[in-house]
Amino acid sequence: SPEPHARNAAAMVKQFWGPADPTKVTMPSVIVDAREKKVKVKVPGHLEEKDAKSYKLGAEVFHREAHCATCHQPNGKGLDPAFPPLVGTPWVTGSEQRLAKIVLHGLHGRIEVNGKVYDPEKGVPPMTAFGSILKDKEIAAVLTYVRNSWGNKATPVSADTVKKVREATKDRDIFWKPEELLRDHPLEPSK
Repeated sequence: SPEPHARNAAAMVKQFWGPADPTKVTMPSVIVDAREKKVKVKVPGHLEEKDAKSYKLGAEVFHREAHCATCHQPNGKGLDPAFPPLVGTPWVTGSEQRLAKIVLHGLHGRIEVNGKVYDPEKGVPPMTAFGSILKDKEIAAVLTYVRNSWGNKATPVSADTVKKVREATKDRDIFWKPEELLRDHPLEPSK
């Protein structure tokens, strides 16, 4: 298709139809963008050495075909009315554990982001669970990237943090609901 969103959607579906190992409950590795475009990354000055390296990897993961930028857009502003922004929201810059849970297991339900409600009853789809697609290091990197891009500034996320959250939630096999996450990780006030 000449339509980029149609190609992205097809790539997302294809990954679940690809060869999987049912004994390990794993999916095929990374979906590679056939165009193999190189993402230009300017690392924020407050990130040094390993965090800067993680940020660069996070930018690459974020922009992979059928990954984060597909819905949240390369500028992090989302696609109204279906996909919320990642800019200026404590959902992104707040609790590392809450954000890791979302990326590992996905999210589905009515959620308010920056004063706007995103509601499945109005056609908002669930956020994909990336836990079986991405390694802890990749998830930590993409979280570091979104927490420090587009004016966001928050602590980097370590692979160890993601590993701990993955282990603590390993029996979860459904999307998180926003109210579940807020019960365990109340939303921080905006700065």
